[in-house]
Formats: sequence, structure tokens, C-alpha cells
Amino acid sequence: MKKLNSISLKLWLPLLVFGSFVLLVIFMVWQTYKISEDNLLKSTINFIQLDMSSLQREISRELIQGDPH
Repeated sequence: MKKLNSISLKLWLPLLVFGSFVLLVIFMVWQTYKISEDNLLKSTINFIQLDMSSLQREISRELIQGDPH
């Protein structure tokens, strides 16, 4: 009969727990980065829309006044 070999839990269980923890932390950091990136993109688009609207009003006002500036 063949002798069964078992894995050493003293070594592999802590490594498995630590590896799972590291993967969880990496996932959380990546998720936070993606959320921050999305928020920055939204705020940038909002700023550009407001700025374009303001510039459009200024240009319209200048055209109505007939000012050549």
C-alpha cells in the first residue's frame, strides 16, 4: 500500500491566508483607484461644460453688442 503524503498546514495555511489578504488589499486599492479616476473624469467634464457655457454666453453677448474685440 502506498503511503499518503499530506501538505504541511503549518506552512501552507498561513501562506494561503496571507496571499488571500494581499489579493484582497490589491483589489480594494484598484477599486478605489477606479472610483477616484471616474470621479475626476466626471468633475473634469462638468467643469468643461460650465466653462464652455460661460464662454458661449460671453461670445453671444459680444456679438450682440457688435464689439470687435
